[in-house]
Amino acid sequence: MCGLVGVAADTLSTTARDLFRSLLIVDSLRGIHGTGVGSVGPAFQVDYVKRAGPVFDLTELKYYDRVVGATGSDKRVLMGHNRSATFGAHTTDNAHPFDFKHVIGMHNGTVEYSSKWKMHESEKFDTDSEAIYSHINNLIEDGKDWKTAITETVGLLSGAWAFVMWIKGAKKLVFLRNKERPLYYCYAGEKKYLVWASEPWMLYSMLAREKIKIDEETKVAFLNEDTIYSWSLPESNKKWEPAERTKCLGKEPIPVIQSNFTRGWSGADYTGTRQHAASSTNLAPAKSHHHVQRFPNENHNKKTSFKNPYKDWTGKILTKPDFVKLINAGDVCCYCNSHTPKWGEAVCFIKPSPVGSPQYLCKMCIEDEQILEIAKAVR
Repeated sequence: MCGLVGVAADTLSTTARDLFRSLLIVDSLRGIHGTGVGSVGPAFQVDYVKRAGPVFDLTELKYYDRVVGATGSDKRVLMGHNRSATFGAHTTDNAHPFDFKHVIGMHNGTVEYSSKWKMHESEKFDTDSEAIYSHINNLIEDGKDWKTAITETVGLLSGAWAFVMWIKGAKKLVFLRNKERPLYYCYAGEKKYLVWASEPWMLYSMLAREKIKIDEETKVAFLNEDTIYSWSLPESNKKWEPAERTKCLGKEPIPVIQSNFTRGWSGADYTGTRQHAASSTNLAPAKSHHHVQRFPNENHNKKTSFKNPYKDWTGKILTKPDFVKLINAGDVCCYCNSHTPKWGEAVCFIKPSPVGSPQYLCKMCIEDEQILEIAKAVR
């Protein structure tokens, strides 16, 4: 879960700049692993600043003031992102937005691991989000119009997404989401401002705080799923026109395999019948004598899973000094960024970060099935 916020206008006032900062701060409830801001100026020049960590680590930077504008009057679009990491380490490079020649954008969500590898030069990128924007950029570079580039890219994706992006050549502000992620928007200040956020209360409360009225006719709207919303910025002293809308569907999720047997990650034989959820076809019982353990020290008992004897991500058994050395080098859990495991606790060692630092999940994150599945995919 990440957060998306922003404000756009023909010319942003100081009040609008303050509104954006307030939205970015409350949006940190949706993510503290990274914070980023992208901006579009009067001549459609694009700038951005981002940093690993929570919002105040970013807003205290001098460059933050440059990106959002000293008074707000020198910017037309401000878009913000608060990251709750799934794929990729908690680094500044992995914070959003991602800036390319033809597009700069942000993403809330996680796509299936197989989807990432369908993206252009995906091996270069630590996150699925950056790979997606690289793919869109590459299609535009190859001569496709921006709508085609987005629809073809999204057509390869399966998972969850809400996108906010600026198409540089077309000078378009673009939103898109599927049913797995929220995104709300409204017009405010007599339709001078377009404002958006991942949660509606953020819009109501922060606009009220700045004494900016929401347009009574359109109110706060929930973005239709699987639909590209695109706007051109209004001309001087003009109100926002309704968004142009284009249908844009993602790929169907990979069908779930259901079973009535216990799944043996530690190498146990498989027994029973297996059934494909999509086709309801019974498959013959299968046996395996291969070692299919996904994590070196994982077993079936959750109370003792990932405990001593500990193994590193390659399967090597760790002595207590080895364990302490890896834990100290990793510092804290790579997902929650808040807990340092102790000897005797459950620990899941995963592949080191791109710079070689040890990474692991703590006992709390191991208990979260979604986090554990993400770790398996990364592994």
